[in-house]
Amino acid sequence: MGPIVTRGVVLDILGLKIAQRATAALGPPAPNGKPVLASNYRITLEDIDAAMHRERIRSIEPGDVVLIRTGWNQLLQGRTAAGISRWSGTGGLPGPYVREAMFFGSNRCACVGSDTWALEVLGSPDNVPGTAFPVHQELFMRHGVRIGESIVVDELIADGVYECVYIVTPQFVEGSTCGNTPPVALANPKG
Repeated sequence: MGPIVTRGVVLDILGLKIAQRATAALGPPAPNGKPVLASNYRITLEDIDAAMHRERIRSIEPGDVVLIRTGWNQLLQGRTAAGISRWSGTGGLPGPYVREAMFFGSNRCACVGSDTWALEVLGSPDNVPGTAFPVHQELFMRHGVRIGESIVVDELIADGVYECVYIVTPQFVEGSTCGNTPPVALANPKG
């Protein structure tokens, strides 16, 4: 796969839930005191729509990279045993599920990513027993949409940036199914 240079859209679901005072969507704070989404919070189409409205993003377009902020990268700050244990997802992970993956796929995104290690919700009552990573299957297999994981967008959010030029140049490793090349965002902060 070659480089990707396209519009990046950042959906601050954590910021949305804080602004809505939706405490049921929030988990215990990270060890550094920062807020995070609850461990099995399902990010719904309604959340995606509300975040887009809040951020004045009119639409998701073909070729866009969509990045979802849950706050879970904060669990790794300070490298505490409690934070690392939570981040690993033993109690679940926040993220979208199949309905939302179908939305991203039908909008022909180039990539969907988040600040968690698995992108999709795990441990939710919505998860169908016996399925393994159905969001990955929906995005990869049915729509050809790539997945990005552990992508930190906190500095973009702090600068009020919800749209940027997203750049990533994946490693060329024969036979690999993933890589660890960090992306770059070019943006004009609103501050």
